[in-house]
Amino acid sequence: MRNLFLSICLTIVLFLTAGAQALRLPSSGIIDSQPVIEKRVKDYAKALMDFPKNQEMDSILRFYSKEFSGMHDGRTIYLNSIKDGLSSILETNRAGKRVEITAKPRNIRVKMDGDIAWADYDAEVSIRIDGHLIQDERQKCSDKFKKHESDWLLIHSIVTVEKQPVYAEPAKKPEETITQSSSNPIEIVNSTFSVAAGNYRLFEIRLNKFSRVTGRFDVGGSRWSDIRVYCIPVQEYDNWRNNRPFRYWHYSGQVVSGSIDVWLQQGVHLLIFSNLHSKVMGADVRAFITTTP
Repeated sequence: MRNLFLSICLTIVLFLTAGAQALRLPSSGIIDSQPVIEKRVKDYAKALMDFPKNQEMDSILRFYSKEFSGMHDGRTIYLNSIKDGLSSILETNRAGKRVEITAKPRNIRVKMDGDIAWADYDAEVSIRIDGHLIQDERQKCSDKFKKHESDWLLIHSIVTVEKQPVYAEPAKKPEETITQSSSNPIEIVNSTFSVAAGNYRLFEIRLNKFSRVTGRFDVGGSRWSDIRVYCIPVQEYDNWRNNRPFRYWHYSGQVVSGSIDVWLQQGVHLLIFSNLHSKVMGADVRAFITTTP
């Protein structure tokens, strides 16, 4: 199942870079092509989000040239990779699982040179399976298109995934340690605190039995302030901190408010409020989260 998810995630990020693919243009020529390509990038993002529902593979594949190739974070991708990813999504749906895709292109810049076009843009891509966040990426995309008769087909794409900054600071000690010794709810956090831009705040939870963690958080401060909230096994901290693949029990995505409701096994876990994605804006967080066996 993990390989299936990875296959889906790897292919999905390329779907969005195919945003401006088979374009049926009017006969008015190159001048009109630039706004059409920009519009089609956005139109394709919508088609990508609709694919798990309509399950029409040809609605995606017909936009690619047969000689398509691409690079995703250093990995080479061909048309067969796209087909495999589409098939994986269909198989996931048939297995009764719900796939949801969010794709948001922005800052689209188009260049034209005869029958060749380039589109550079930023993209936000997220994937959920049965409501669980599987992939959440910020990407830099560069697509190359070639005109085939009346169509513009994608022939090459390059995707670079933006990484979280990695600091050379020592691992932080938890602000609070919660040791469970009774059946009554125990507060993990019940306060308002600030998380500076490029920083994070974490709380350690020590459980002596299978327990439920529930609560809510809201972000104040600037209108541009938001937060990412993780609940992870303590063993995954180094992987999370150094931007390597890691396991998590809960991940909120990049939000201004949210809730958490997960059951955790006996052991040590970390609740993390991360503002590493922000270069400028701090976040004031009001959180009330408890644990109950």
